[in-house]
Amino acid sequence: MASNYNSAAKLLAPLLTKKGAGLKELAFGKKSIPSVTQKSTYAVTCKTLSYLPTINKLLECKSKSHPRHKTLRTLIMDEVTNKALVYVLIYELLFSDYKSLRGGGSIKRLVMKYHVDMKHSLLHDIDLDKLESKRNDFTSYFPKYLRVNTLKTNLQEVVDLLKSLDPNLTFYTDRHVPNLLVLPPKYTIDFYNLPFVKEGKIIFQDKSSCFSALALVHHSNLSAYHNNFDLLDATAAPGNKTTHLASLANSTGTVFACERDEKRWKILQSRTDLIAPEKITTLHMDYLTTESTDAKFANVKGILLDPSCSGSGIVSQPDRIEEEENEKTKTERLTNLSNFQLLALIHSMSFRQVDRLVYSTCSINDEENECVVGKALAEVNEQIEKEEEKWVLVPPPGLQNWERRGKPNVGGLTESEAKCLVRCDPFDGDETNGFFVAYFERRRVVGSASKSNSKDIGEDIVRVDGVELYSGEFKKKEKGVNFKKVAKKRKVAETENENSVINDDDDYDDDDDDDEREKKKTKKQPPPLTAEQEAEKEARDLKRKAKKALKKKAWKAKQSAQKKERVKSKK
Repeated sequence: MASNYNSAAKLLAPLLTKKGAGLKELAFGKKSIPSVTQKSTYAVTCKTLSYLPTINKLLECKSKSHPRHKTLRTLIMDEVTNKALVYVLIYELLFSDYKSLRGGGSIKRLVMKYHVDMKHSLLHDIDLDKLESKRNDFTSYFPKYLRVNTLKTNLQEVVDLLKSLDPNLTFYTDRHVPNLLVLPPKYTIDFYNLPFVKEGKIIFQDKSSCFSALALVHHSNLSAYHNNFDLLDATAAPGNKTTHLASLANSTGTVFACERDEKRWKILQSRTDLIAPEKITTLHMDYLTTESTDAKFANVKGILLDPSCSGSGIVSQPDRIEEEENEKTKTERLTNLSNFQLLALIHSMSFRQVDRLVYSTCSINDEENECVVGKALAEVNEQIEKEEEKWVLVPPPGLQNWERRGKPNVGGLTESEAKCLVRCDPFDGDETNGFFVAYFERRRVVGSASKSNSKDIGEDIVRVDGVELYSGEFKKKEKGVNFKKVAKKRKVAETENENSVINDDDDYDDDDDDDEREKKKTKKQPPPLTAEQEAEKEARDLKRKAKKALKKKAWKAKQSAQKKERVKSKK
């Protein structure tokens, strides 16, 4: 078996159990698995993960060649212990560019045994269009976002570093988030081994997740706060938003960061010590048990609340595996989540000294977004007697030029209130994960931020010579990803001649394989078959198999008769 497959399986195995570190940590971090940190191995693992729902659906299909028509999962998965390797091999055989397998081994032979069954099920038994719409493969399309930690370095220093590492690298500055660089989806720099990353000077952080801190702490807000205010991140781990908050509010007081789970709290503490030392105070406690009258929170003027959510907007993390859910289970889960989110938001609004509040999720579900915001506003404001103490929605000062807004008439919100909300949609060309941001102010401070400080788009972004503002240069021509087109292309690819699959040979030479792959790259793909042609082809195949079976039966009968004659003649 080719070593690359085994290495990818080692990375994949702990992710299938959903225990331990994430993919990047396993591949490049402190918990990296020895001998599996090659980029090619990481790429194969990412791709396999993105096709996991499709492969799982495929394995539930019944085998057409097995006499009892057992499922492919029973025939393949139940026969092996290294299930991660099976996933990798099926991806390589059916979905990779080459659609072939190198090396040998018993698991490869088992997968190859049911190769034709799997191809048949792909074409006839599963809905590829539906599965493609769920495939988590946005890592191939989205730019990579690199946040500059201004507590330790500056934009110019990082730009100089990138240019020295790769003079041909094309990158831009983001036009909404200050000190955020936009890199192409693929690049050659090994960032994870750079001192700048290990020292916390640069952080990989998706653009939309930067919106929470930016909405709460923007230059126009800073002038409205008094000189030494504190901030509170309510549910802080793993700490990217917390450290961004500290970076934006560099000249202010302390950032408190709460985390209930001990393991996550330790991760938060480690991250904040690295990225924003002496700026953040981590608190190992349940945010819902905090008291607004606690002396340490007396100077807190702003709260960032990014509670647990469904994560339905996250599409760029290949190791985020979605479980199949029926409608009832999904509804129950969303109800439980939205109830907790509403409770946390109402609790945040109860801090009387706080006059600015951000609520955000990485969800695209209305139940977790507009519905929670609408209920919280109605319930809390009803209990507040003084008009100036009531909460209102305000367009986030740092994101006034972001086009996509909230949904009107959802959760009881008016059209003007919905325009105050910010949404990101990865399926509609936003080039970032799905996200939602609501920014609240008490009436007593609405408008206190100087209007003169609100600059036009790009004006508050630090500019560096030779680095332009990003305007979608890395975006694919299609708006978002055309899943139907991808599914159609794959269907065509699955009708390729079965002889393109490499024979099962333990002594196969990798160099010959590379040559063969190059030939396949340049080979013209056959045109797609119509439904009628597919039916005719299937009928011919069945007829050929039946004819072959009859010949074999006749041959066996003849051999048996000849044997009887020989035995009779000897007597």
